[in-house]
Amino acid sequence: MSRTLWLPLLLLLVAPAVAQEVKDLDQLLADVHEHGYMPVPPEHGRFLQLITELRGAKRVLEVGTSNGYSGLWIGRGLLRTGGKLDTIEIDKERAAAARENFKKAGFDDVITLYQGDAFQVIPKLAGDFDMIFLDTGNWKAFFDAAYPKLRPGGVLLAHNALRDRSEQEKLIDAIKDNPQLLTSVVQIGSDGFLIVYKRHPEKK
Repeated sequence: MSRTLWLPLLLLLVAPAVAQEVKDLDQLLADVHEHGYMPVPPEHGRFLQLITELRGAKRVLEVGTSNGYSGLWIGRGLLRTGGKLDTIEIDKERAAAARENFKKAGFDDVITLYQGDAFQVIPKLAGDFDMIFLDTGNWKAFFDAAYPKLRPGGVLLAHNALRDRSEQEKLIDAIKDNPQLLTSVVQIGSDGFLIVYKRHPEKK
């Protein structure tokens, strides 16, 4: 059979399987959101996927896994980039729920979950990250812990930027004089993200 004939046949066989995988993940996302502990809104999850893919992220760090809803969105983007997610959750029950949800999604090779105190886990993680997502309070402390792991050209996103305005202001005040950092607040719906971009060092 010529290549021009078998390639369309192969695509016909693969397309239904891909469509089913997407449908299954959409249903899982809906179920996880419904039973989640203060999960990010779906439009925020899609934004996380978008930034993951736009950045072409190969390594992502998430602080505050909860039951894995936002991690599933990030993982969806990482399927496109070929990257990996390290995510940290201090609560044992939420971590267990997230681990099960990641398994259902088939993300065992994409997502590594650490159950424990992020302040203890982060220093033990090897290498740098293209993207860091903070879905927790006390931004300044977590920024100080995670920022050294953010490589130049990387982005850090902190959730609930409009709800936690005091946290936003503390962090912006702390980093506003750093010429390597560019910040902006993105509103999506009634809330949004504080985004910190780490520029590449200027050439001398």
